[in-house]
Amino acid sequence: MTAFRFLLVAGLVAAVGCGSGGTPGAVAVDGTVQLKNAPLDRGDFLLFPTDGTPPHKLDVVAGRFSGRVPPGRYKVQFSALKEVPNPNHSDRTPGSTATMLANVIPRSWSVASKEFREVTEAGPNTFAFDLR
Repeated sequence: MTAFRFLLVAGLVAAVGCGSGGTPGAVAVDGTVQLKNAPLDRGDFLLFPTDGTPPHKLDVVAGRFSGRVPPGRYKVQFSALKEVPNPNHSDRTPGSTATMLANVIPRSWSVASKEFREVTEAGPNTFAFDLR
């Protein structure tokens, strides 16, 4: 995913007021995230309801996430922006930068995710993800 597309999705998620604050009927969700056999340092865990309502975002810090979301079925995605070398950089191109932000999460767990999880009222809603 290009940095622009990622920022567009992240902006959409932020604009719809995602998150876990005071959503009525929300239940606790938590878990762990590994990327390349190590805890994901920082990133976002995105939960897209299958009923078309706005998505929810939980912060991933040191391989862990927690928050509250309404019960339901969710398509799950992850994102983690890291500064990487810009393959198109040229000192001769005005405005070109040597680095750029890129999502380091594999496509199968980000924009091309086909992963779903069920969040239930009864719980426990603890999930472990190994992003390969």
